[in-house]
Amino acid sequence: MYTLMSNKQYYDALGTTGTIANTEGINSVVKPDPFKIFPDELPNPTNVEETLERIHSNDSSLSEVNLNNIKDIPIPTLKEIFEAMKGNSHVESLSIAATRSNDPVAYSCAEMLQENTSLQSLNIESNFITSDGMMAIIKAMNGNATLVEFKIDNQVGGGR
Repeated sequence: MYTLMSNKQYYDALGTTGTIANTEGINSVVKPDPFKIFPDELPNPTNVEETLERIHSNDSSLSEVNLNNIKDIPIPTLKEIFEAMKGNSHVESLSIAATRSNDPVAYSCAEMLQENTSLQSLNIESNFITSDGMMAIIKAMNGNATLVEFKIDNQVGGGR
């Protein structure tokens, strides 16, 4: 029987008593689970320009930068964030997932990793970085002693 139905169908047929509750056999109608509606995720409220200024000024109260899912950050601004991170000694976590970042941003990230001495976590998932951009970052990590978490999955860029 296990090859003819899913685990859920099997356990639904057993019911709570442990004996087969579905006596209609294989031809019975399988009812789908009810559709679950999830609310839309709220937009990221981070003010990019203010955050960039705080990174530049090495604000000691800024230890985490989350720019995830902000689609309209210009590429030059993303590159400037990594440029500012070179000398920042307080930001320990930087996340730019799903910001439409590309290889020029990845190269700026690689340059930053060669100089920054405080960043511990970097998330650049779900962007448009190709294998060339990824390799630049990975090579730069060779000389970085502080980064302990790096997320780069789900890049749309793929090849050259």
